[in-house]
Amino acid sequence: MQRRARFFDHTAICGIRPFWGRLHPPQRALHGVDLWHSIGMSETPGSPEYYTPPAQSVPTPAPPPSISDAAQQWSLAQDGKAHAAAYQAAPYQPAPASYPAAGPYAPPPSGPSTRQGIATTALVLGIIALLSGWIPTWGVVIGVTTIILAVVALAKKQSKGMAISGLVMGVVGAIESIAVIVAILVAANNVIDDDFYHMTLPPDYDDSPVTLGTVPSDGLYITEQAFGEEPGDQNVWWYVVYLENPQDVTLAPTEITVDALAADGTVLESSWAYQTVAPGNSAIVGNFWDIGDATVDAITVTGPGPDGSLASPFDGALIFSDPSVETDAYSTTVTGTVTSEVSANVYGGNVAIVARDEAGTIIGGATAYLQAIEPGESVAVDARFYYPLPSGVTLEYFTSSF
Repeated sequence: MQRRARFFDHTAICGIRPFWGRLHPPQRALHGVDLWHSIGMSETPGSPEYYTPPAQSVPTPAPPPSISDAAQQWSLAQDGKAHAAAYQAAPYQPAPASYPAAGPYAPPPSGPSTRQGIATTALVLGIIALLSGWIPTWGVVIGVTTIILAVVALAKKQSKGMAISGLVMGVVGAIESIAVIVAILVAANNVIDDDFYHMTLPPDYDDSPVTLGTVPSDGLYITEQAFGEEPGDQNVWWYVVYLENPQDVTLAPTEITVDALAADGTVLESSWAYQTVAPGNSAIVGNFWDIGDATVDAITVTGPGPDGSLASPFDGALIFSDPSVETDAYSTTVTGTVTSEVSANVYGGNVAIVARDEAGTIIGGATAYLQAIEPGESVAVDARFYYPLPSGVTLEYFTSSF
């Protein structure tokens, strides 16, 4: 009994709670023998078995802080107290009722543009204008374009050097091209003067226009004339005037005016021609374009009188050949070839075409124009009647130069 009592005493001392104690907690206070029998054991244990607790590692205690660490911790604690005191001492500042309104958007600072496209273009075109200024018209176009681009580049604050350089070269190129154009016109005028108008005027020369009559005289006179409305267009009238040059020389280019008169003598419209007049019979063909609702009652012709006619200094004439006529439902077209037999360059001319019906009556006229032509040169020309000519029509052709 003593041994069993010591076993239970040892278990109590060691802090061991027997499993049977967990199963039967009310019997924990029983003596050892009674407890043994209470769990159904018929025999008592031979010798007590003692519980040995497992070995446990004892943690190594941390070393005490050094004096410097302790001083640092004490200093941080003091700073914390000071900050806390300052925070408590600061008075409370309420937040503003509202934030101030935002100011206007500030534009980006102005300065030279980083894009230089217009200035570069002006510079390149300026170089082209300077090099091509000798080409008439082209230099003026490129120069003016360069000037515009250079001014735009300066306004946009692009490269000032390139813009000004392009501007200067554009101005020089334009002036150079204009000078070339003027020189060409002056030279052409001198050539024309030499070819046609460099003549010695007689002392009694009088270029005052006179009304040409139908009576033969020393000067030009009218042999036949006709006029009428264009078929299908009552506002347009045509006219044909046959002139006779009694001299045996071609008259120099002269101005001849044809006036359309109303029944009361009012001049409704005037038309004029500037051309040479070959010896013998020649014709002037033209139109009055703005007659409107009025009616042409008569025409008058004015031109140089006997003292105002000058002989052309050149021999020969323009020859019209190979005529071809094509008529459709709306018009009649006449084509042919003009060959120059004049001894000098001709700077323009025309072919007057007169249409007569089967009875010989003049029923209309048309004009074919040609540009400059050299001696012996041939050029193609064409004229159009803006209405179909009837069958059986006879066409007459008269050439002149100016």
